[in-house]
This record gives sequence, C-alpha cells and structure tokens, in this order.
Amino acid sequence: MAEVRIGPGDGDSASTLLRVGDVLAVEVPENRTTGYVWSVDFVPGVLAELPDELPAELPAELPAELPAELPADHGVDPGGGAPAGPPRPGAPGGRTLRFAAQQPGTGELRLRHARPWQPAEGDEVTISVYVEAAS
Repeated sequence: MAEVRIGPGDGDSASTLLRVGDVLAVEVPENRTTGYVWSVDFVPGVLAELPDELPAELPAELPAELPAELPADHGVDPGGGAPAGPPRPGAPGGRTLRFAAQQPGTGELRLRHARPWQPAEGDEVTISVYVEAAS
C-alpha cells in the first residue's frame, strides 16, 4: 500500500495511476475564513473517501496556562516579521483530501472550491483515476 500525493502544481486535469489498497492524497490550498472551501462533488466507484488529514503543525491540545512573560523575541520571526509557531487565524493554509483505491477500474474524481451557499460558482477540478489490481 502506497500513498500517492498530488497537489495544485499538478494541473486542473490531473491523471493518477493507483493500485488497489493505495491512498490518493489530494493537497489543496484553502482559507476557510474567506468562505471558500473544497468539497467533493463526485467520487467514482473505484475510490472510497477517507477522513480529512489535519495539518501537522496544530497542537494536540492547548497549554493549561499562558507563560507569565513573553520571550525576548515576542514570538516574531526576525526574518519575515510574522509570528513564529502555529498559523494565525485567517492565514491561508491547506487541506488534504484522502481517498482509498478499492477496486480496479477507471473514473473521474471531481472536487469543487466554492462557498457552500454559492454552489453553482467556484472552481472545479477533475482528476482522472486509473486503479490496477494489487500485485
């Protein structure tokens, strides 16, 4: 079983070869505070949708207490001026949509980047999927 990762640089009409048991991980840029989110329009029968992958940089839990004093650098990256550590609220981020290859065949996975209250608008991405039998 392998994980095949594709992302924004792979074009709007990506084509992907998988084997039964592989996981397709589609990495998409997302900033939920704008209202634009990625949704799955159609999953072909050769795939099964898996739960989203949470970003690795988020802490499992928040600290019980805040520090009494700020560190000398006040949490600011001197090179970029942005706070060091976890992303700030409203900052652009990403999301990984995951799908398991469950049977041999072909199909098209369709994703949409839109506001949920405006489903007719937004961008659609189609990914052609070819699933081979496991060897």
